[in-house]
Amino acid sequence: MTLKWISRTIMESVYKIALCTDEKAFKKIISKLGITPQDEPVWLPEDAGGYTHFIDNGEDRVCIVCIEKQKDYEDAIDIINHESVHIFQQHNNFIQEKNPGDETPAYGIATIASNLRKEYRKLK
Repeated sequence: MTLKWISRTIMESVYKIALCTDEKAFKKIISKLGITPQDEPVWLPEDAGGYTHFIDNGEDRVCIVCIEKQKDYEDAIDIINHESVHIFQQHNNFIQEKNPGDETPAYGIATIASNLRKEYRKLK
């Protein structure tokens, strides 16, 4: 008998999720998504340590989590956790989930935050 473990993922987000710590990289991906310079969103709003952009260009649904590289790793984690909640909320809004229960948000947000933390750690 052969045993093969499969992914534990039950549901994937309707959004492709990206982490961006550089304004130049943000402008590049925005251009690839077909957004013209005059319609280009601001990478990070003034006085924001992080911001998540949700973009639907008809082909792709994308969320780009923009965060400045933080001197203090704990500050970065706080921002990542905060932005993860927004991603989960937007996902639920898109699929019209009005009452996800108690554990679904906890696990969903934890998974998003964990993936973003792993990528952030690689970029540091």
